[in-house]
Amino acid sequence: MAERFMIDPANPGEVLACAGLAWLADRAEPGAQSGFIEHGGRWYFEVPFAPEPLMELTANDPQAHDDHLAVGPLRLDWWQRDWGLNPAFKFWAGQQTAQSVLTNLLHAARPGAPADWLSFMAPTTGRLGVDPRGNWDSLSLGWSINEHNKIKNLCRPYVEWLAFLGLQAFPVQGDRTNGLHYHLWRPAPLTIAVLAFAGAGRHAIAGYTAGAGKSGSNTYLKSGQPFRSEP
Repeated sequence: MAERFMIDPANPGEVLACAGLAWLADRAEPGAQSGFIEHGGRWYFEVPFAPEPLMELTANDPQAHDDHLAVGPLRLDWWQRDWGLNPAFKFWAGQQTAQSVLTNLLHAARPGAPADWLSFMAPTTGRLGVDPRGNWDSLSLGWSINEHNKIKNLCRPYVEWLAFLGLQAFPVQGDRTNGLHYHLWRPAPLTIAVLAFAGAGRHAIAGYTAGAGKSGSNTYLKSGQPFRSEP
């Protein structure tokens, strides 16, 4: 029986987290269908399993290899400039690395329950930056966050951790200058969902463009804006 979660389609982190769930669902059951359904003016994501299996994955610290990270059986390398699927999403800077960002998210997620992946919040010193909720900048604060590197942001670690997984399977179009583009998709197997996410095929529905902002030295995504009408 499919699980259904209400999401904000203008939040790129939530949509990418759904992409991560779709990837996990396909790994668990090749050909499993997942996707978005509109009902009563709200958007819901349907996936054919509850997110509880995330507990086992979340318990693993990422292991660094020469060209990728491994989290349990998962290989992650989407940020690599020469071959990664989404190098434009390498938002971390300074002393942060893919391993430190992912480790921070996993540690922040562990006190929570995977079933509450959309609502659970926890403080962390490093994050991916794809969830507009929890971001702050120097203009709104009145001082530079770069001078206070031990300050923690309150974030939704499961949303960002799942988005980290989604970026491994779903290529995002666009760039930081002109915005990064994504589409919701009607329920479909992973191979079709990946195409629809990029706007191809009849399963592609509402499309959004998310611009980039700055939080100290780190980049983050702002809320998405619709760029084409749903058919």
